Amino acid sequence: MALCVPGKPLQLWDVATGRPMDTPWAPELTREQCMYEPATFTPDSRRLALVTGEKIRIWDIASGTKLTEIRHPNVEEIGFSQDGSFLVTADEKDILLWRVANPDHPVLRHGLSGERATNLQVDLHANRIRYLSGSQMTWPATVRTLDMGRAAISGWMNAVGSGAAFSPDGTTVAFAYQAEGSDVIRVQLHDRRSGQRIAALPQVVCPGPNEKPTCNVLLAFSSDGRTLAFGAAPYPFHSSPAQVSLWDVAGRRTTETITLKEKDRRYVGTLAFALGDASLVMIPNMDSNPMIVWDLRRRTVTKSLSVAKGMRATVSPDRRTLVTGEGNVIDLRSVAPVHGSLKPGLTGSLAFSADGRHLAASDLTGRIVLWDLRLKQRIGLLEPTLEHGADDLNRVSALAFSPDGGILAAGAENGTLQLWDVASRQPIGSPLSTPRDAILALAFSADGRTLYAAGRHTPLQRYELAPDTSAAVICRRAGGGLAAAEWETYFPNQPYQRICPPVPPRTAWPAPASPAPPTPSSTPPRSEQHPSLPSSGPAEARADGMG
Repeated sequence: MALCVPGKPLQLWDVATGRPMDTPWAPELTREQCMYEPATFTPDSRRLALVTGEKIRIWDIASGTKLTEIRHPNVEEIGFSQDGSFLVTADEKDILLWRVANPDHPVLRHGLSGERATNLQVDLHANRIRYLSGSQMTWPATVRTLDMGRAAISGWMNAVGSGAAFSPDGTTVAFAYQAEGSDVIRVQLHDRRSGQRIAALPQVVCPGPNEKPTCNVLLAFSSDGRTLAFGAAPYPFHSSPAQVSLWDVAGRRTTETITLKEKDRRYVGTLAFALGDASLVMIPNMDSNPMIVWDLRRRTVTKSLSVAKGMRATVSPDRRTLVTGEGNVIDLRSVAPVHGSLKPGLTGSLAFSADGRHLAASDLTGRIVLWDLRLKQRIGLLEPTLEHGADDLNRVSALAFSPDGGILAAGAENGTLQLWDVASRQPIGSPLSTPRDAILALAFSADGRTLYAAGRHTPLQRYELAPDTSAAVICRRAGGGLAAAEWETYFPNQPYQRICPPVPPRTAWPAPASPAPPTPSSTPPRSEQHPSLPSSGPAEARADGMG
């Protein structure tokens, strides 16, 4: 039991013994905090959450260790999942769901529209949030249920991904991660369809200082997807050399480790294959080093250029044009700047359409600009969506065009994933339902019906986009379409239409005039999970989620 006495530290009492517990770590609380700011235990009574001012603090009771801190103002109610891994909060405007281990951003948001939410409960097994709802002036009397979508997927990794890349055909994803405090980077290859890990590449030692190993992960597939260039480079101002190796995807072996001269080995920002995959371009992240072209056959540097740099880069489908994150546009045949091109400026993410007609480049404000192939004309602007004010402006971290170039997928650092219609420059519906994990890379399937995303904690997520697949899910959740008798009840004098495939007959719902029409009690089925790939049904616009 928690006892709040104004002006004294929060007291915890063991109910079984009737004695106070030793809690020297407990904070001192004011009269206002005792009256208005709740203290809540996890269901297993091992953790305590305390709402104070602009944040929520969570402690391990046995050790007194403060586990995490969630910064969010004006919280009125909180509740934990059964295992304590998720926390749900309510304020005057929203219900928010937080992943306790990664509390930087909520993983789900539901607007309250003037109602007050109390008695918050998180049911991970049913993938639901339940709460009591009422107005500000009356006792809550309605039980409401929210579908959590992908917010609480089971495939979440505590390790933080530091880089990801899809093969050009989208069939393979390379995912790199570095354990906290470790100087070792691990790279894994996953099969796109099954989600299974198909290869673990040799470990790469981060070439940063030992006391705080931080470095830039290097990943780049060849145009045919048969070779992966991987490695690590120090961040600016570290003098350690970069390391780059080549991996045979089919043969599952390292074929070469590139050895550069000392002057060429520092400050590599990103990699790209070019010129028929016969060369590997290494783009620096500082002005002091030139961009170099490594000839894979001759195993030597053949050309260099001093005016290109960036932490990101993309190559046109014909492998002739390179665009860097700093806005440099390079002709890879001559290894020279493209004359007459307009520099897009500092960009967050880059992607060419498969036909090479469009280049999408996001800036640091979240806008996406569409350019022609040679960047001589700006042909469109995609304005970002604001979820809840300017502080939540989405900074785009990954872009991908559908195979026909008609749709652009944009993933953000805060985990939102939005589809755009390229022709109209308009968003397609609401953002997709995601686990709110920072998105590192995106790729479409060859038929454009499926979108794949790699995040910092979720190596691979799959989103079914085809309209027929979405319709099938809606019919399944609704328990099938209306029978002829039901149609006549709700749509009198209108020709009957079979909207969903036939299902076993059931009792017709009563007419709207009935005083208490029963509600169907079918629970939407949970999505199937691959052994190592979280997956769910078609992406939908959800009124109760952030995506």
